[in-house]
Amino acid sequence: MPLHGKRKSGGIGNVNCFGCAVWCVTIDHNTWSRLLDALTVLAPGEEWLLEPRRLDADGRVWTPGIKVGVRAGSQFHRTEYFGPVLGLVTVDTLEEAMDLANRIAAEHLELQVEDPFSCLSKIRHAGAIFLGHHTPEAVGDYTAGPNHVLPTMGTARFSSS
Repeated sequence: MPLHGKRKSGGIGNVNCFGCAVWCVTIDHNTWSRLLDALTVLAPGEEWLLEPRRLDADGRVWTPGIKVGVRAGSQFHRTEYFGPVLGLVTVDTLEEAMDLANRIAAEHLELQVEDPFSCLSKIRHAGAIFLGHHTPEAVGDYTAGPNHVLPTMGTARFSSS
């Protein structure tokens, strides 16, 4: 069976195989270098809520890390790291949060606020929206099952209604 590989520089590629299911993850040096920076470097104003720790001699296995003070639009905010690091962006108002959610155009958006329905009309770009404290994203994935497709990597900006 012929395999046709596609590779993005610094990201994850895929392999298309006719007649069989194949998952292939390509991690190149640029991706690893960015992830290592995300796990070890703080930008001005950032601090660790949970500092990651290296678990092996090669530095390929890490505990999760959580950064606070990440600024909207910063390098960390704009980059997908494919690793155990999370950055928290804080805004001052609910309106700022709605604006940021529209700029991000997330595949999954949870409106965990007191009145999620009042926020719904302000959301223009999102793949799937989960309303209220009792509707986490996992509920949607469980309900939709494995065969659902949502816009990823900000493509909800031009593919959501």
